[in-house]
Amino acid sequence: MTDLRFLPISLALATAVIAGCGSGTSPSSGGGAPPPPAGTTISGTVMNGSTPLLSATVQLYAVGTAGLQSASTALLSTPAVTSSTGAFSLTFTCGTATEVYLSASGGNSGAGTNSASNLLSAIGPCSGITSSSAFTVNEATTVAAVFALTPFLADSAHLGASGSNPAGLTNAFAMIGSLVNVASGSVPGPALASGATAPAATLDTLANILAGCIHSGSASAPACATLLTATSASDTLGAALHIARQPASNLGLYSLASAYAPFTPALNAAPADWTLSLRVAASGLSAPYGVAIDASGNAWISNEGATTLSKLSPTGTLLSTVSAVGLLGPRGLSIDRTGNVWVASTGNDSVVELTSGGSVKAALTTGVPAPLSIANDSAGDAWVASSTNNTVVEISTAGAAINTVSGLNAPSAVAVDASGNVWVANPGANNLVELSHSGAATATTSDGVTQAPAYVAIDAGGNVWFTGSVPSASSVRGSVAEIAASGAAATPVLNASTLPRGIATSGSSVWIANGTASGGLMEFQAGGSTPVSPANGFGALNAPVGVAVDPSGNVWTANSGENSVSIFLGLAVPVTTPLAANAGP
Repeated sequence: MTDLRFLPISLALATAVIAGCGSGTSPSSGGGAPPPPAGTTISGTVMNGSTPLLSATVQLYAVGTAGLQSASTALLSTPAVTSSTGAFSLTFTCGTATEVYLSASGGNSGAGTNSASNLLSAIGPCSGITSSSAFTVNEATTVAAVFALTPFLADSAHLGASGSNPAGLTNAFAMIGSLVNVASGSVPGPALASGATAPAATLDTLANILAGCIHSGSASAPACATLLTATSASDTLGAALHIARQPASNLGLYSLASAYAPFTPALNAAPADWTLSLRVAASGLSAPYGVAIDASGNAWISNEGATTLSKLSPTGTLLSTVSAVGLLGPRGLSIDRTGNVWVASTGNDSVVELTSGGSVKAALTTGVPAPLSIANDSAGDAWVASSTNNTVVEISTAGAAINTVSGLNAPSAVAVDASGNVWVANPGANNLVELSHSGAATATTSDGVTQAPAYVAIDAGGNVWFTGSVPSASSVRGSVAEIAASGAAATPVLNASTLPRGIATSGSSVWIANGTASGGLMEFQAGGSTPVSPANGFGALNAPVGVAVDPSGNVWTANSGENSVSIFLGLAVPVTTPLAANAGP
């Protein structure tokens, strides 16, 4: 099945060479143009596991700026070549370069020159490099870079984003420091957040698979040929990228990690999937319920088991624990276009509006019985599902209830589409209700099968997705359903072992939190009849509820059963956040 999330993007724009580029060799003293001015000199080592990789070609690149997977800019007019110890030294000038990375191709670790060897090490901001900086390029740095940068990466010379997504690429580079130390090549990285657990064993196992191929000395050796054939790749970078994009496939490659395994700790059995995710158990997380991502990529988490919100950085560091008058058992939350945070204080029958810094923005909106879900329109107004009052309430940015839509039946979730229409999950009536932006009910729709729709989301094509259930004589089956933008209902996807809860969309993918105690992150693709993920979902999550996609293409889940948050790296197409930025009218 073709993976629709990462279709190739046209790279028709040629990239100009940055003025004053450096070189990996000394400039000629002969005639012609004078050499560029001296820049910064750095050193490093290219390794095949614990073995130096000699005669590898090393290039320093600046990321592309013409769009996702756009052409990178080489900062060396002549690449460096590693010595017999795998060492290299190169001199360069940043110029206008922002994020930079090292690529090392080819090389010989003892068994012969291997054309399938292709490694990366993602450095980060060029401005942060000094003459004392030293870097390692190995299989672990490659796996970390590939998984964190998957949506932005096509090959070693094409890694980029557009001006509309600056935070996403920057945050993705920052995440790499949580996974690996680019100075030493060891796992995990020095930037791993307090309370976070890195997927060290899975990352090391993937690194061992790549290392075995390179150590074999030939692309046709069994350790390489098996890997490249299974991943339809020509080199180790392409193989890693294929695994990152189809993490439920290629589980049989686990056996390739045993022949030459320099990285530890590694898995002792084949995994259920190859996803890499951080598990964050930050202080203050208490039955985390909702997740909303702001424009900077920070995640706001509602703690249903407390009277607080937790604000986490894009890499999972706890930035603040927010308390405010009126917060009690908070569930749904959303962020408007100006960064204000809106919270459904379910236990207090009220709605709290906070500034981006966490202070109270407007007067507490009371008299909203059992608010469960919030979505913002383009004007900043909040639309709130008031479950026990059978209403949806529109609240202005000043905190005043300006519109109340009645006649609903235990509404549980709301979402605003690009035209400003409000879609309401109406479980008491087993349907969805579409409201105009003025609050008038314009349509009632159902797929005719799914009952008690609980969560709703809208994809970029205007299709409406929702989760619910389908009772039968012997069991209740989880259901994921779709109403197309044309109004046609698709056949729902059913699974008896899941409890579908929170829902998010990105590109052609739909992400569902399987809320069982042994759940996971489920992925569906539009038009598909089965999950792309394993049946119970990616990862091993305890009662996840909220799910959201960030500008780096990471998928976040709030795991209420164990007071944690999971960050699945690079799984999705990056989205513009907050979601209100995509809402009308």
